[in-house]
Amino acid sequence: TAQAGVYATAEQALAQDAMSQAQAEVEAQKAKFVLFRSYTQAKTLYAAAIESSNKAKEAAVVNKEAVKNEAMNLIGEAKTAIDNASKALKTAPRGKGTKADIDAMTADLQSLQSILPELDSDMAAENFMDARNKATSIKEKAMKIQEDVQAAKAKVGGRRK
Repeated sequence: TAQAGVYATAEQALAQDAMSQAQAEVEAQKAKFVLFRSYTQAKTLYAAAIESSNKAKEAAVVNKEAVKNEAMNLIGEAKTAIDNASKALKTAPRGKGTKADIDAMTADLQSLQSILPELDSDMAAENFMDARNKATSIKEKAMKIQEDVQAAKAKVGGRRK
């Protein structure tokens, strides 16, 4: 399926609203005396609902592909950020005041590395939105580790002068 509820939520909502209007019109006509019933408006509303539904399906296909491509790019960036954070940690200044910080950053990095297989699973299951969100989070956290190491280097470098 195109998963319109996930990848085209606005279009899906419009389609559901159109369907509700059509159903309400049918119910309104059913409440009338038999000779006064006219389902012309209901037919028009159902046709609009079908058109809205088709637009939602089309938008979902397009948006799903866009999210898939974005997720693939972000996964690559997340892996690069993890590699860079790992390299930065290896060059982090070591001393009596930094051991706890380095241990915490190393644990954070290992946690991020453990999430990487989930990204592949999400992509294989076509959960592109989840993969994109996880990759974004991993990338941001790995970049934060790099920034923290750079800040520690600057702090130690400042003391040596």
